[in-house]
Amino acid sequence: MVHPGAIVQSPVDDRFNYGEDYVRARIVASLGGRAAELLVYGTVSTGAASDLQQVTMIAHEMVVRWGMSPKIGPLAFREDGSGDGLGLARPYSEATAREVDTEVKRIADECFAEAMRLLTEHRNQLEALVQALLKEDSLGEEQILAVTGVKAIASDRNRSG
Repeated sequence: MVHPGAIVQSPVDDRFNYGEDYVRARIVASLGGRAAELLVYGTVSTGAASDLQQVTMIAHEMVVRWGMSPKIGPLAFREDGSGDGLGLARPYSEATAREVDTEVKRIADECFAEAMRLLTEHRNQLEALVQALLKEDSLGEEQILAVTGVKAIASDRNRSG
């Protein structure tokens, strides 16, 4: 079930290899609602809870699984849940855990700043989208593209992966 105000992101195709730019774009998109609230209302609500969980999970995977953190390096740390029975065991030190947390936050903060930048830059398109949603309640991809004047991307298959 899709909740009011929810954005559903579908993968472009069935693949398992995504570049860092694609993964970051997914985080930026997930933070779009929170950024829009802050931009338009000057405050935030509880509405972004599941988006924030997704952001945290993706940023964490970037750091501990996919080696996408220059600070941590090209290492993969699997958290398999073995150890204390509570799923809290980590295959790395407390110092590394602090570094992981710092990197996850850095990635989320950078992506949030990018979401804010994009929405600020494209505020007119955001307003047009709001007006269309007030009339229609929900919009499909073609309607969103028409309202905002954004051109559809022909194919995402040429990206890394």
